Amino acid sequence: MRLMLPEPAVRGKLARGGAAEEVEFAAAIADRTDTGVDRDRYPRLVAATVSAAVRSATLRWVHADMPGLIAAQLKDAIRQPAAGLPVP
Repeated sequence: MRLMLPEPAVRGKLARGGAAEEVEFAAAIADRTDTGVDRDRYPRLVAATVSAAVRSATLRWVHADMPGLIAAQLKDAIRQPAAGLPVP
């Protein structure tokens, strides 16, 4: 992964894939919360927050000296916005 990230084509492909997944995720959130993707901010905001947390966790994991399991990075990245994004 570290070798692929510097390549612009790879980064572009990852970004496009992430954007498509975020749209699908927002639609699923809207269905489950009785909100509308085009009518309400909530589904897109939650989807964008989760997507950003996943990207942040993935990049931190990729660039860690001893990465270990990504699950710990993901849990922390989701926990922080859920806690109101406390100042470190």
